Amino acid sequence: MKFRAESSFSKYMKSEDDLPFHRQKPVLFGYVGGPSLRFIESQGKMGRSTLNNIIYSYKSPAVDNFVFRLLYRWTVLQLIVFSFIVTCKLAWGDSFSCATAYDTVSQKYLDSKCYAEPIISYSQGSSFDRGRYASSSIYPDDDSRRAQTFYPWVNLFFLAQAMVFYLPHLLWKTYESGYVGRLTAGLEVQLSKEQKRSLELCYLAKFLSITQGRHRVYTLIYIFSEFCNFIIAIAEVVWLVNFFNITSVPDYTSFDVTTWTGYRNFYFPSTGMCTFTRYATSSEPRNMDAVCVLSLNHLFMKLFLYLRVWYILLILATGSMLVYRVILMMPNMRTRVLQTLAPMVPKSTVLSVCHPLDYSDWFFLMALHKSLTDADFLKLMEKIVIATQNAEKDATDTDDKSSVYEDTHKDVEMSPRSTPL
Repeated sequence: MKFRAESSFSKYMKSEDDLPFHRQKPVLFGYVGGPSLRFIESQGKMGRSTLNNIIYSYKSPAVDNFVFRLLYRWTVLQLIVFSFIVTCKLAWGDSFSCATAYDTVSQKYLDSKCYAEPIISYSQGSSFDRGRYASSSIYPDDDSRRAQTFYPWVNLFFLAQAMVFYLPHLLWKTYESGYVGRLTAGLEVQLSKEQKRSLELCYLAKFLSITQGRHRVYTLIYIFSEFCNFIIAIAEVVWLVNFFNITSVPDYTSFDVTTWTGYRNFYFPSTGMCTFTRYATSSEPRNMDAVCVLSLNHLFMKLFLYLRVWYILLILATGSMLVYRVILMMPNMRTRVLQTLAPMVPKSTVLSVCHPLDYSDWFFLMALHKSLTDADFLKLMEKIVIATQNAEKDATDTDDKSSVYEDTHKDVEMSPRSTPL
């Protein structure tokens, strides 16, 4: 016999696939039998299945929506990046340089002095005769005289706007404090036993049944944060326009700001005049003028136009969310939204759950939906229906309960967790 000299356990082997891994015939890229390429492929599928369970079995407990994240995440990130770019330009780039006809003034002193003083620019196309005025100190005080006071403060301005945009999210996270995340903490990994997940879902169903009508403050704080986002988006546009001094064009000027060149020359000129006072050796003050090159104004104009459009889009988005909240005050609309966001849940189950819920309870249920998978949310909705029926049934009706109801009722009673109330 081929395996006569083998150990005694070999006679129980039905085929070569049953042999130990080290006793099988080696072949290219594997072994004949059990741990062959089929075994390796099965192990790979098991590994991929395990990885998919870990990745897709749990959602991050984020109660806020996409519009909310647009403000505190993407807008704040953009403003921080813009502030960093402007800071690098101001610190290491050729961002500011001045020249004067006085040879006694050093270049370093001139740049430092003019950088701390407001830069005055005069829009081209004014009806005044500019040839009569040799310096900004004797130039007439009219509307064509514009002060570029924002030039050294743009980077700090962007940081300040980023902080203001983050305030509603900070308010909400301070109040929420991971409340939903703690409730769904037991469902983070699907590798746990199915019985444990069922008990966790039973706990959530029991918790929602007990705390029904007690989520009004929770919902009001979130809606107030969304309202703050809307107000802040409007205020940021007004602040942006006033900071860059974007005013209307005087009637007496022939300046056309509808063109790219005209808009840049009027609001973000590339040159300006600086007037500063220097004391001579005789201690007498002496006014001096210098021409300064504002090389970053072209960049500032592009950032201003982009942020102005972006803020207008934020106003529309946050305003739409407030209108959406008003529409959801109607119970039938809440039912339709839940059916759309949870297509796996039967319509009868959705109607049974949403009927006794007010807006705050429905909002908290949707917050849990964002943290659960579709399969877990389906089971949660079924357990909520049964928990509601359990609360309405009399103790004498135990004989009429279905087997599904009995199992779920046992799970609810066996739930090791207690409500935080």
